[in-house]
Amino acid sequence: MLPTPNRLSLRVIAPALLLCLAPLPAFADAITATSRIDAVTVYRSGALVTRQLSQAVPAGTHALVFTDLPAEAVASSIRVDGSADGGLRIGAVDTRRVSVLSGDAAAQDAERQGLEDELQRLDDAMDALRAELETKETQKKLIANLTGLPQQPPPAAGSAAPGQNWSELLELIGSGMASLQADLLKTHIAMRELGREIEDTKKKIAELAPKQETRTEVRIALEADADLTADLTVSYQVQGASWAPLYEARLQSGTADEAAKLTLTRRASIRQHTGESWRDVAVKLSTSRPTARPHAPNLDPLMVDFYVPPQPAPAGGVSSLRSARPMAEEADVARKRVAPASRGAVAAAPARQIQAVLEQSAFEATYTVPGRTTIENAGEMKRVTLTAETIEPKLTVRTVPRRETNAYLYAGLTMPKDAPYLAGAVSLFRDNTYVGMGKLPDLAPGAKHEMGFGRDAAVTVKYDVIGEKRGESGIISSSTTDDRNYRVTVTNQHPRAIDVLVIDQMPVSLNEDITVDLKGPNAPDERNFEAKRGLLAWRFSLKPEAERKLAYGFHVAWPADKKVIYSHRR
Repeated sequence: MLPTPNRLSLRVIAPALLLCLAPLPAFADAITATSRIDAVTVYRSGALVTRQLSQAVPAGTHALVFTDLPAEAVASSIRVDGSADGGLRIGAVDTRRVSVLSGDAAAQDAERQGLEDELQRLDDAMDALRAELETKETQKKLIANLTGLPQQPPPAAGSAAPGQNWSELLELIGSGMASLQADLLKTHIAMRELGREIEDTKKKIAELAPKQETRTEVRIALEADADLTADLTVSYQVQGASWAPLYEARLQSGTADEAAKLTLTRRASIRQHTGESWRDVAVKLSTSRPTARPHAPNLDPLMVDFYVPPQPAPAGGVSSLRSARPMAEEADVARKRVAPASRGAVAAAPARQIQAVLEQSAFEATYTVPGRTTIENAGEMKRVTLTAETIEPKLTVRTVPRRETNAYLYAGLTMPKDAPYLAGAVSLFRDNTYVGMGKLPDLAPGAKHEMGFGRDAAVTVKYDVIGEKRGESGIISSSTTDDRNYRVTVTNQHPRAIDVLVIDQMPVSLNEDITVDLKGPNAPDERNFEAKRGLLAWRFSLKPEAERKLAYGFHVAWPADKKVIYSHRR
């Protein structure tokens, strides 16, 4: 027997835990237990659910059985941890799919009983209306019989005829029949409405009929030295759950006396359709992907050799061993060229299974959602707030005047160093005004990033084509030339200084006979901007109400007997 400490820690891995113990005897009896979800860790794809249960276990050999886990639970991922206040041995942990009553059966039973009582009351009311209708139909027949009195034969000779006032009788018959017809109509209407209520109640009862659902049953083999209490934690993986980052960036552009600031709020959108509802649970969000490949991809050797064109087959195809032998010999020679004897023998590579391609994030972090949260099993979006950071941005206006003469405000950020920022949509606000949606890429802690906040109407841009000229030059061997000149004027109407970035382009030659030269008094501060060939960038700061002009151009020359074409290539 195992030693019996004050609390015995347990850890079991499904489907079976092999302990250095003798096999347990056959189960003496089964103990049915119930667990509750305490915590959930949601990954970008999938989730880890943790349940807790406390169960009294009598001395002896038992099977602890519970059917709380959904059918979607990954059986091989089930883990059992816990402790006990006595000697306890654990054998195998088995799982299987079972069909059980819905978890809401008890609540549905109470509701169904109430509906059945209501149906009985409605049926009694319908019986009362039927009796009332039968009574009124009888009264209707009696009144109808009164209409036949004037047609009755006179009394026998020698007897006195009763005094009859036919006008009063006819008036009585008329008023009585009218009142009765009105009562009959009301009764029919009441019976029709009551019939609808009865049908609706029957449908509700049918909808609340006990429903079967498929669940995962967990059966744990236990042997207790004495009566004890075991506190167990059951965890398992499920698919059908995910979370995605959402961001909100609010920029206050500042004034002449107040610096700009940006508040970046990090949120998460959680969805789950795992076969069970998560009610009042502790939620953590992990950026890792448990199903991602844990190792770097492999590379096979890359070889280069002279190309040997395939030899055409002789007419009629290969019809004998004599014609097939040269081809076999040629293939053998080709193999020797790939792996000559001087390099040594090449071992045969083992066959590799084709694996699915999975997207894996380079950053990992875990976010704990404050408090406890409820996420129903409906696939609906549940949004939670994670963090909010205030950052001091560096404001810049960017313009691409060749495309459009607008300036756009950008905020340069140094990301907080608490945790990485995953790629996601970001709602953009500038000075409390919504300006649109953007996208944040994957950013490591401390990374630098520029975020656009829409058009800046306080910075005006003008783009002028000063001249375009084509001609020929040279005396002996002439060439064709193309000269183009431009001027960009930027004006700052902000009450404070602003940094400006102007982006333009010059042609890139793909042939040594085509020369391209940049000219003009204002050389760019950066060529091949953002590692793109031919892109030019000017950076400068403009004071309030200040203006800056940039004059530049390019000269292209090529042989006169050739023609050139300008095209955009990535």
